[in-house]
Amino acid sequence: MISNNELSILWSDPLWWLNLTLLIGGSVCALLLSRKGEEHQTQQRRLSQYTKNNLIKENDQHHVLFEKAHKNNWLSKEASKLNNALQAAGFYHIHAIRYFLMSKLIVAICVFITTYSLFLYHDKLDTKAMWLCGIFAFLANIIFEYYLVYRRKKQKIAIIKALPDSLELLVICLESGATLERGLTMVSEQLIDVYPELSLQWKITLDTIKVNPDRQVALNDLAQRNQISEITALVTVLQQAEKFGSPLAKNLRNLSSEMRELKKLTVEEHIGKLSSRITLPMLILVFMPLLVIILAPQISMLVDALKGIQ
Repeated sequence: MISNNELSILWSDPLWWLNLTLLIGGSVCALLLSRKGEEHQTQQRRLSQYTKNNLIKENDQHHVLFEKAHKNNWLSKEASKLNNALQAAGFYHIHAIRYFLMSKLIVAICVFITTYSLFLYHDKLDTKAMWLCGIFAFLANIIFEYYLVYRRKKQKIAIIKALPDSLELLVICLESGATLERGLTMVSEQLIDVYPELSLQWKITLDTIKVNPDRQVALNDLAQRNQISEITALVTVLQQAEKFGSPLAKNLRNLSSEMRELKKLTVEEHIGKLSSRITLPMLILVFMPLLVIILAPQISMLVDALKGIQ
């Protein structure tokens, strides 16, 4: 049996608190990793659930966590902005906002407790140490924001890269007599291994059309979910083709050619900027050592001559 004295010593030991914090953090990480392995198998079910709940709860887009957000205009705008950012980064779960905010809070608390235990163990716990604990917790909190920006940028680059090939395959399907829905289904199935990001976007759009036959809703949701100029142009072409009856396959082929030409011009622009960007490294790494090699002997001879005069 553990006596009260031993129990009090155990509770007052900073190492015990540090070990407990590391144990909890390791358990949470193991749980997250185990759930990540099952994410690929349940992706389609979660996407379907996302589209159905979004259409059913059209006037309450942020679900349980933000039930009262619409009473506060600022909170509603921030929640909508965060929801759009998560969708643009590839997080389509119905409770993505809740998980994101809870993860930020849990990581910040764990970092604060860990740094607090370290300062307490070294007997350096003062006002400055408390400020440092708060700063470390704040830095751990904003890491999630930078990760979200990184995921959004990566998602955008992947979608822009895959869009011309996907449109060309869609044009082939349309010219063979397939409908738009059937063409999108074939494109998403054929390119899921090569371009998984864009294929998931097509699947979400198809699930939205299955729930609500109005294509305008699905196309508008596609443009709002990605917030990419190329996707917006594609949505505009599809909406105009449906509204005015213009040839869809021809318009999509022209759009694909324009995207490839724009990509070519972008690459040429980056190549043109290389000459100006390489000027400073050349000055530092080439001309400065060359200048030293040329002037060093002359300076040495001048110093020797001055010493001889003296």
